[in-house]
Amino acid sequence: MWWKGISFGDLMYVTKQNMANVVSSMTKHLEQVQSSLAAAKKHLTQRIEKLDDKLDQQKALSGQIKDDVTGARLKLENIGSEIKNIKELVWGLDEKMDSMEAKQNFSCAGVMYLCQFIEQSGGKLPERLEGIKPSAKRFETIGIQGLQLAIETGNFSDFSNADSTDKISRSNSLKSAN
Repeated sequence: MWWKGISFGDLMYVTKQNMANVVSSMTKHLEQVQSSLAAAKKHLTQRIEKLDDKLDQQKALSGQIKDDVTGARLKLENIGSEIKNIKELVWGLDEKMDSMEAKQNFSCAGVMYLCQFIEQSGGKLPERLEGIKPSAKRFETIGIQGLQLAIETGNFSDFSNADSTDKISRSNSLKSAN
């Protein structure tokens, strides 16, 4: 029923029992909300902690990867510099070998010139050297005519005394045939 905008329910009196029931139901609802909020807070806190742990692990892993990459880069730079040093060493050795080869060729040309000079002068030692006897056996292996034969044939292999006399006689027979 209504009277000037007020209903009967608006005029109802509150009893102790009704008030206690309403307070207890509200308390239950608030406790349920509070427990669900606590559970949600606990769940979210656990997830945040897990996420923080994963983030810390990722930071540590990233730092380790960065250190490994830096170490690998340094090793590669060291290897590159070592290869460069080896190349320079090889080039230096190549230049030295070229120099030695040129000096050897020059020495061989000088020996050939001396052999030709001795051949042109009749194959005789100069007068001041005729009286000197060789002191070592190695000087007795090849005579002047053996050198002449080596120059004529172009064969500079080792000669023995027996071989050189055979070759000299063959050389003389070849000269007489021509």
